[in-house]
Amino acid sequence: MDVWARASCNRRTFLKGVGALALCSGCPGPDPDNPRVIEYPNIPEDWDFNLPAADPLLASYTINKLTIPNRLTKTATRERMADWQWRATGTYADWQRTLACGGAGLVITGSIYTQLAGAGLPESCLADGADKVPCLKLAPQAVHDVGGIIFAQLTDVGAETTAQINGGLGARAPSAVPNLNGQVPRVMSAAEIADAIAAFGQAAAIVRDAGFDGIEIQMGHDDLASQFLNPARNKRTDGYGGNLANRQRFALEVLAAVRQAVGPDYPLIAKINGDLGTQAPEDLDEAIQTALALEQGGIDAFDVSCGGPEAISGPHRPPLEAFSEFKENRNVKSAAAIRAAVHRPVIVVGGLREPRTMRLIAHNEGADAIGLARPLIRSPYFAKQILEGSEDRSLCGSPNDCLFGLEQGRLQCWNMCDTCSA
Repeated sequence: MDVWARASCNRRTFLKGVGALALCSGCPGPDPDNPRVIEYPNIPEDWDFNLPAADPLLASYTINKLTIPNRLTKTATRERMADWQWRATGTYADWQRTLACGGAGLVITGSIYTQLAGAGLPESCLADGADKVPCLKLAPQAVHDVGGIIFAQLTDVGAETTAQINGGLGARAPSAVPNLNGQVPRVMSAAEIADAIAAFGQAAAIVRDAGFDGIEIQMGHDDLASQFLNPARNKRTDGYGGNLANRQRFALEVLAAVRQAVGPDYPLIAKINGDLGTQAPEDLDEAIQTALALEQGGIDAFDVSCGGPEAISGPHRPPLEAFSEFKENRNVKSAAAIRAAVHRPVIVVGGLREPRTMRLIAHNEGADAIGLARPLIRSPYFAKQILEGSEDRSLCGSPNDCLFGLEQGRLQCWNMCDTCSA
């Protein structure tokens, strides 16, 4: 059963006017005899918990000169909805359109790779030449047809790939630090670094020409830019390693290449880690300094997430199970700290499930926008439900099967009830 059929019962009930996430007969509904108690883990205790009458999530905001109509964003996940030649498909476009119809004021695509050497998942989009423009146009056209806004996320996964995935090129990285699979990538030469930076600029021009409204540059999680930023992954002794300014160099040169390719008025977001996965204070300090450097370099907004198991190397890496454990509102405090330091809009993503918490974040200016990924994989119309005033919690239980399942096929929720998946 594919993702469209799995979402169809929710989509049908929405179109009937029942609500974006009206529960089907197989889903557990609210118990009127036991009212739900909303808790606020990982939310600053000194925030104002009294919400105004006007819903803060309905307010618009701007990225560069582009107005985003509300504060809910579909943030990027890998999707595996392209063909085996790395070209976008109709299925890929339909998924982006579904998310736009579902109420997200901004839709950010999953990973679009800038060059084959940095591709980390088969059946994904690649923006490495003008021949990719016609197929990449499908998604912006589909989203614009329903009045939506869509950004392309550009990335290079660096160490986190294999020769089987990237056409025999193998993994390369800032340093010979084992990746999550225990494989040791080759150390990037100066020429390879220059090629990777140039590829971001070329890909930026390609997605702009394909009609995307803006770009998110992936500098977080553990993709290549983050590997340069991360002292555990970057052991270089040249101008791209060592102190923080040197480790920031790759990210800043990528930003400069992208900005040169698209011009000053084209919206650019940087996705960054608030921490590397351990919530260490020094991680946040470096994240704030990096955000300030990117702001000075011309970025228009930030999307704050965190590192995963790939970001932590050596004997101090916790077991993978520790990263699979759900942490509600995981990145709110780090996003709030970054927002207090910069003068650009900040999106926060990670473990956001309660609409009331999302409203509190916007009301207290902890972030300018709320990023939703797994909840919208589970229920693409969840954003619309929230904007219509619902305080029902997301049905996503966060088992991560949607992401683990990418090894077998395209992105979808694997934990629908029997009625939803029928």
